[in-house]
Amino acid sequence: GKYLLSPQKVVKTEEYHQIMREIEGEISRTTLPSIRMHIVEAKNPLHYYNLYAQSQQADIVMSIYGENRYELEYKYTTWVSTTRKHYPRISLQLLCDTLNALEPSEKKWTAEHFTDTAPILRLQGKKLSKKERYLSPTERPIYSSGISPEVFKNICIEYFEEFYKELEPGETLEWNEVRRINETLFKSVKN
Repeated sequence: GKYLLSPQKVVKTEEYHQIMREIEGEISRTTLPSIRMHIVEAKNPLHYYNLYAQSQQADIVMSIYGENRYELEYKYTTWVSTTRKHYPRISLQLLCDTLNALEPSEKKWTAEHFTDTAPILRLQGKKLSKKERYLSPTERPIYSSGISPEVFKNICIEYFEEFYKELEPGETLEWNEVRRINETLFKSVKN
């Protein structure tokens, strides 16, 4: 019972064993409260249960895996109505543009629209279906980038620090209000 109160009651499926193997591996976790981001670093992609473990105080999870493989995802909790305070979602398109300007590979950085259930910023090989995006990162391809982990991390952190400085965390907003906030934030960037 190192991790579970009643381990004898757990059905030990392959998924269970995978999660337990990951827990025993080396995983580094950092939460940045000022931008509500949880950064997870591990050698290989993690099951969602492990990826989101200890991310209760975050709305965004950045994954940094070995071989320069990265993802950044808005948590579902920023999509549903909650009374827990969080920042409104902001567009990831400008962040994709910044990363694409630095990416030496043929692949492109993409992200779903901020109104998607759980947008993922990732280096695109083939376009993932919605079902593939909802699978754990262990079950979808995550491509190697030519951008170093430190540069990727710093660019993403600076992006959210820059745009969140104009905003305050609050309860979930209506989508028309989130769209208005994005139009206001990014209008100044386009001009």
